[in-house]
Amino acid sequence: MAATPEPTVKRKRSRKRTEDALYGAAAELFSRLGYAGTTLDAIAQRTGIHKSTIFHYVQTKEDLLAIVLDRGLRGYLARLEEIVADRETGFHQRLEAALRNHLRFVFEQRRELTVFLRERRHLSGSRGREYLQMANRYEALFRELIAGGIDAGEFPPEDAHLSTLVLLGGANWMVEWYHQEGRLGQAEIADSFVNLLVHRMVAGAAPRPD
Repeated sequence: MAATPEPTVKRKRSRKRTEDALYGAAAELFSRLGYAGTTLDAIAQRTGIHKSTIFHYVQTKEDLLAIVLDRGLRGYLARLEEIVADRETGFHQRLEAALRNHLRFVFEQRRELTVFLRERRHLSGSRGREYLQMANRYEALFRELIAGGIDAGEFPPEDAHLSTLVLLGGANWMVEWYHQEGRLGQAEIADSFVNLLVHRMVAGAAPRPD
């Protein structure tokens, strides 16, 4: 197979750098100013990319919102699917792994998660419906783990839907208070969340009769 010509490689690398800068600026501004409060002019100014160049990558501001949302959730959903599908592992261990995966989402994609929580309603049409299905699938997988753990006697018999909202809501609230320079590091926070939201749940499960 012939080697890829060097100019083509350089163009691809340059395009990738521009995409990363563009999508990163969109995520930052959407999370800080909101979708309605962000303009393509502001994104262009933030990146140093001419506004006309942006249209080589997207056609509308909503296209940028769709990309930011997709980049923020898709990889973590794929990992969550793998965790839930591991039937050889108990519900307790899988829920812990799922929560740690979600906490990585919070730590590593804080801007994207903020956009997910506050701005996804601006995604319209079939694209909005498809994204809603993906977001609902993410929540449903947590609910599936909790409901399965309740049925197996690993978790106390609480409402699975409410338990899912408590778990994800507690983790998602970190976008409001977490700072890298804070008193606790990411590993300490993750361990505390797992202890409070998973291990305490397991400890509250009544022993099943023989």
